[in-house]
Amino acid sequence: MDLKPASMSSPSLKAESAMARAVLQPAEDRFGYLRVGPDELRQLGLMLLIFVLGFIFYVFSVLILAVAIVVGHFAGGVASALIGAIAIVAFLVGWVFILTRLSLASPLTFDTRKIDPMAAWRLTRGRFWPLLGAYL
Repeated sequence: MDLKPASMSSPSLKAESAMARAVLQPAEDRFGYLRVGPDELRQLGLMLLIFVLGFIFYVFSVLILAVAIVVGHFAGGVASALIGAIAIVAFLVGWVFILTRLSLASPLTFDTRKIDPMAAWRLTRGRFWPLLGAYL
């Protein structure tokens, strides 16, 4: 699952819904599992919600990075670079963690017919490393 606005495009959402339909509802194989209906609208709503959550995470991270850079500036040149590098790595680790934990939100939305990203968060509790290994 990608958080770029391009991932919210119609073909991407239709393909994601078609894949979920092929796995979860194999008897509904009309038109190669492709449809335009409530399932696709829920996927769009989920992607918009995750995009907004990602944007909030990004803004929060930029604010923390700005504070870290200001603190590093007063600490000195090498300390500034070190604090900035640590903050950027922490941002990337946090981003990967959030994306991995929310990676099952789309199939869950299709299966339960409800938009509930926290259900994916609960489902992936304690399974971060196996999921990350599978995605890599």
